[in-house]
Amino acid sequence: MSPKIKSSRKIARYSLIIMGAGYIATTPFQGTLPLDLLHGGFEAGLVGGLADWFAVTALFRHPLGLPIPHTALLPNNRKRMTNALVSMLKNDWLSKESIQDKVKHIPFTEKLIPILVKEIQSDTFRKVLIKLIKQMIGYIDIEKVTPFVTKKLKHHFLT
Repeated sequence: MSPKIKSSRKIARYSLIIMGAGYIATTPFQGTLPLDLLHGGFEAGLVGGLADWFAVTALFRHPLGLPIPHTALLPNNRKRMTNALVSMLKNDWLSKESIQDKVKHIPFTEKLIPILVKEIQSDTFRKVLIKLIKQMIGYIDIEKVTPFVTKKLKHHFLT
């Protein structure tokens, strides 16, 4: 067990002891508002601390070794819980449909248009765009494009 866990358990144990001792010590002195409030605070701390201890303990084992029903939930249901988590991740969170649905709700245009407007006005963008267009023109095969362009021009001007 790590030192941090040991320290946390020690603090929790001392807190419960202080709440219990405070509750017992203030019980005979009830009757005035300040002492009633102090007694109520100790009582709430004790009940809350015991409830938390029982709840957390009951997840992992049987509290006080008693075979209380519906305790030791994690060890008894580990395989079922693991399968349910894997299924949820695979089918609900990481499925193609789920990811597409999430992406549909991202306002890309609202985020990209201001960036593009700013970048289009920069000299660097213009230089890169001109270089890209020149490269694209260099890849055009004139022999393959000429019949297509001729056909489109004839269709446009003759109809």
